[in-house]
Formats: sequence, structure tokens, C-alpha cells
Amino acid sequence: MRISGILTFDGREYVVNTPPLEEERYPLVLFLHGGGGSGATFRAQMNIGETLGEEMILVFPTATVNQDAFTAWNGGGPFNPDADDITYFNDLFFAMIATGRVDTDHMYIVGHSNGGMLGYRFICEQPDNWRGLYSMPGDLLVDNPDLFEGKLRETHGTLDENIPIDGGFGAESFYPIDYADLYDVVPSFTRAVNAGIGNLNPLVGYGHDVTEIKNGLISQGTTLQEDIRNFILA
Repeated sequence: MRISGILTFDGREYVVNTPPLEEERYPLVLFLHGGGGSGATFRAQMNIGETLGEEMILVFPTATVNQDAFTAWNGGGPFNPDADDITYFNDLFFAMIATGRVDTDHMYIVGHSNGGMLGYRFICEQPDNWRGLYSMPGDLLVDNPDLFEGKLRETHGTLDENIPIDGGFGAESFYPIDYADLYDVVPSFTRAVNAGIGNLNPLVGYGHDVTEIKNGLISQGTTLQEDIRNFILA
């Protein structure tokens, strides 16, 4: 696996892992960190390289600093409403696709928390661009026109206090949001659910952060890295 390191595009930092064979076209996976994080720290938390790094282009961008002085994505709601993340990623991916190395029929999103929210926004507003969203955990803060026909998995702890799996206000009072019930959100993507490629995976007894998600999946007999790989490659 080759790591291109921390790069910049249009003033924003991102980390990219690129497979070694330059003549091949590869699936692209966009990893979106949670609020207050960065691309580099999310990559370290995920420890995903050995699983996917030889098979896919992995992109770990960093969000812009919001009105309250921490990094956040504009996934709808109050986290970073002035950030034009959609335009930024359209431009970044156009530049990456121009290299000839991206398989544009296989572009995926993995998002944690606020990153999962932006993932939902992407598949609602640009449903034809994405093959799948793996959210762990996130929530839907924009309208769903149900045009997305790709794969969807919401991996969510039943003890998540920040984004309650059954909706309502979370313990994080910095942004008081009345979250949607994930038991309703996932079925609202009827094209994915009816095709058998959309599901909610409740992690019983586990919470919100990446370590909790990892431990919850281990309790189910798998790892986060394996679950993401199987989601993308199945």
C-alpha cells in the first residue's frame, strides 16, 4: 500500500491511500470523520489500510472549521451550515477522476457521526454518484426523495447518547437536534431496502464513538474493517 500523505486541495487537507498499480482503475472510498476530527485522526482510528489499502483509493478529508471553532461537515442542520462541502467534493473528485485511476461506477462513503450525516446528504442529493453509504452512526438531516438505488448500512449503538437510535434529543446539548428515528430512516430508502442492500445494524449495549462501534461489531463476530470491506465488495 502506498500512502500519498497529507495533501491539500482548494485549501483543505486530506489524506489519500493509493494502491500500487498505476495502470488500474480502483473503487474510491470517501471516509468522513465526526465533528471536531480530522482526516488524519480518522484514518488512524479506522486502521483500515491493510484491509482495503491494496484494493481501493481511500480518501480521508478534513472538514472546515465552523462558527464554534471546530471542524464539522454541512450534512444539514446546525453543525456547519455555511460550508459548501458539496461543491468542494465535486471539484476534488473531478480532479481525481481526471487522473484515470478512479472507477466512477464504484464510489462509496464511510461516515462517522457528523460525517454520516453528510453521507446521507450525498446519497439524497446526488444519488447517481454513489454506490453505497456505510454510516456508523449518523442520521438523516435532509429530505429523502428516495432516488438512491445503492447500498446502505447504518451501524448504530443502542446506547448511543449523542444520536439516539430511536430518535429524539441527544445528550450533546451544544447543538440541540431532534434526531430522526433510525428505525424509520433506513426503511425510507425503499429502493435499497427492497433490493436487500439496505439495513440497520443495532449494536446492542454499545455507544457512539469509533471504539464502541468496533467493540460492538466484535461482539457480533466480525471487525469494523471486515464489515466495511464486505459491504463494499459484496
